Amino acid sequence: MILFVCHANLNRSPRAAALFRRLAEGMGLDVEVISAGITSEPHFDSETLKMVWGIKERIKLTNDLLHRAELVFVLDKRVLGEIVHNFSDPPEGIINLGIPDHFSLSRGNFDEFDRILEERLTPELNKLTGKERL
Repeated sequence: MILFVCHANLNRSPRAAALFRRLAEGMGLDVEVISAGITSEPHFDSETLKMVWGIKERIKLTNDLLHRAELVFVLDKRVLGEIVHNFSDPPEGIINLGIPDHFSLSRGNFDEFDRILEERLTPELNKLTGKERL
């Protein structure tokens, strides 16, 4: 399972998970991709989340989920810091995508987000398919 984590699992991690899933399928990979958030603070109702991202409910990150993932992506260093601080024995190799929290549904700036994300995920996808350049 591939796990994407942002602060609240509202904008960045669900979008990143959906994009990763689409890119992986295009490369012939069959992978389970999940998004989660450090917090479960309510921001949008479940109908809005389902309509926009296709997710039924927000998932809050747990120690079990974190350790079941084969690959963990965090969206920024703040999220990485929260994982290190709040979770016992975080897994090694968490990948920080370095995408700040100024991307959101309300701002409509996801074209830039998608471009940056695809650029940063492609090398990781190439590793999974064995197409990594030497």
